Amino acid sequence: MTPINEVMFQLQKHELNRDLTLHKGCYITNIKNTVESLLNVLKSQKGNRAYLPYYFTIVNILNKLNDEKKSKRSY
Repeated sequence: MTPINEVMFQLQKHELNRDLTLHKGCYITNIKNTVESLLNVLKSQKGNRAYLPYYFTIVNILNKLNDEKKSKRSY
């Protein structure tokens, strides 16, 4: 599985129709729409190194969702 396919597979385990504060100053109003938009950019930039920030943004969203899930389990 390619890295982006693995990330998308992991994202399916989370509720995406909601807002998310990625970090201070970075508020995402709808995770699903944001990820879909970033994926469209990735597809249009295929083979171009300029796509890396978009990929890492999706990975950061996944990491934040995983961190939230872990913190909810610890309560």
